[in-house]
Amino acid sequence: MFLLAESLRWVSLRDLAWAASVGWGFGLIRWLDPLVDGSPGAWRWLLMAADLLCLAVCVLVAPALLSGLARRLRPPEPPPLPVEKPAAHPRQWGPKDEA
Repeated sequence: MFLLAESLRWVSLRDLAWAASVGWGFGLIRWLDPLVDGSPGAWRWLLMAADLLCLAVCVLVAPALLSGLARRLRPPEPPPLPVEKPAAHPRQWGPKDEA
């Protein structure tokens, strides 16, 4: 969903995909919580560090990598269309032309 939103430049869908990624990261942390509760000292700290690493990947790293991939796969924008210059008057009007 994040790749689709980024390639089509839908900001609201991209934000929704990012929020889903954050929710998925918290879900993984909740899944690892029973392992942390029953673990002895050093193993417990290692699992909590894995929780933080998992959250950092879901919140920062994965969206950044997917965004970069979508920008590479996106077709280049066409060049802007040429704009015609306004026509110039054939001659300038002077004070003698007022009468």
